Amino acid sequence: MSEGLITLVEVTAYDPAIPGTRVLRFTSGLGTMTRPTEVPPNVHFAPRLQQPIRFKRTMFSAARLAGGSTVGVGDIVLNNLDQGLAYLRDLGIDGREVVVRVGPQDAPYPAGFTTFLTGTAEQVEVGPRTATIRLRDKLHLLALPLQANLYAGNNALPAGAEGSADDIKGRRKPLLFGRRYQLIPILVNTARLIYQFHDGQAHAVDAVYDQGVALTFSGNNRASLAALEAATITAGQFDTCLALGLVRLGASAVGRITMDARGDASGGYVAKAGEIVQRILTQRCGIAVGDLDAGSFTALNAAATGECGVHLSGEVTRQQAIDQVLSGCGGWLAPTRTGLWQVGQLLAPTGSPAFTFTDVEIEALDTLATRDADAGIPVWRVRLRGRPYVETTANDLVAVGPSLTEARRAELLQPWREAIASDPAVQTAHLLAPEMLRDTCLQQAADMATEASRVLALHKLRRDFTQAGVWLTQARAAIDLGSAVRLITSRLGYGAGRDFRVVGIDVDGVQTPGGPRSQLTLDLWG
Repeated sequence: MSEGLITLVEVTAYDPAIPGTRVLRFTSGLGTMTRPTEVPPNVHFAPRLQQPIRFKRTMFSAARLAGGSTVGVGDIVLNNLDQGLAYLRDLGIDGREVVVRVGPQDAPYPAGFTTFLTGTAEQVEVGPRTATIRLRDKLHLLALPLQANLYAGNNALPAGAEGSADDIKGRRKPLLFGRRYQLIPILVNTARLIYQFHDGQAHAVDAVYDQGVALTFSGNNRASLAALEAATITAGQFDTCLALGLVRLGASAVGRITMDARGDASGGYVAKAGEIVQRILTQRCGIAVGDLDAGSFTALNAAATGECGVHLSGEVTRQQAIDQVLSGCGGWLAPTRTGLWQVGQLLAPTGSPAFTFTDVEIEALDTLATRDADAGIPVWRVRLRGRPYVETTANDLVAVGPSLTEARRAELLQPWREAIASDPAVQTAHLLAPEMLRDTCLQQAADMATEASRVLALHKLRRDFTQAGVWLTQARAAIDLGSAVRLITSRLGYGAGRDFRVVGIDVDGVQTPGGPRSQLTLDLWG
């Protein structure tokens, strides 16, 4: 740490002797005790922290500017030469919260300290000299399956919507967020010809097709499964039960059934990227609304207004689902340093930077190419694909005729719709200027065109990916993903100053002649 600063670490642990949880407290330096007037009062932070924390977080993955975030990882090393930490083996630390704060030795607690990290303990390794607490950030919660509900396979035909033991038993139920076209629902009752496209309350069924030919909506949205089962439906028509995400046909399908629909409406229908991510986090991941960075969701919803849609079935993780949603706006999701869930959109740095570093503060500086397909070279054309259809062959469709035109047939055979934005002038300066191809969950042509133009404007200019190393101070502990930073240095041609976005943070404890200190390596893009 910088001179005069200490690191405080608080680890929540389950103690079977209580039984219940308690907080373990450690510090660098000589140890400290909270004052009687502080909260909590009169608690001791044991001087066990052997080296400053090591931890790495990224907006996307390492040296990339697209795709999902990766789980931040790191560790805390405690001194155990006296074997005073042997008791840690008896505690339940895995999955519990870890909070790291930075501040002056005599600062009031907690107001005088800056929260640097709120993470999760993975495990503790207690050895003869040290005890190491392995850390990860809250993104690990997104590694679990998005959908926990499975088909029971216990239909008592002709009743039921759970399939049978011989068809869909054990399969995960589908989920639809936002709007999708040409999705394939799951046949859940072979006797009543009932299909499911969403597990829960859905907003609307816009169309149902048999071999590409539109069926007719009867006008009846049934309130329950029993009502849907009891209905009499004319051949060529369908009923809905939006409360359960179901449709029922009036006659057996000739070929493959597809649908256009708008999905999850539990709490109201949502179709913007930020809205869908919030719905997934709060209703599918068990995250409280109070644990969201509300301002970041409001900002993303204002910036990214395009209609999105994802239809998810099978073995899909929470992270994979969210990544698909955020593909529609170049967005990202990551926990803040204080543990709130934050979303954002990759944007060029604008306005006044939160932090400025000069040759005096910069300990190390390097620049490198990104690991994206364009390697950081300015892009001259963006091809953005959206409104995906299920893979379709000619055999899946009826022959061209009154019920299926040649134009509609050609459309259905294309897996994507495309929007293109280009600037040929970029090729004049950059002979190897590439084109960028991105797949999104956007559903409307106008939204795709807007996003393609935005991405082109962002990537057709020179953008540097730079790594800057600075010492960690209390003020710099507040640097977070997405923060704006300015570098003013004679190195790398930044003498006049260049602004960046923080897309990665790597803190590593090192030994110096003055004692242990923490160095921040910032991944910067701009």
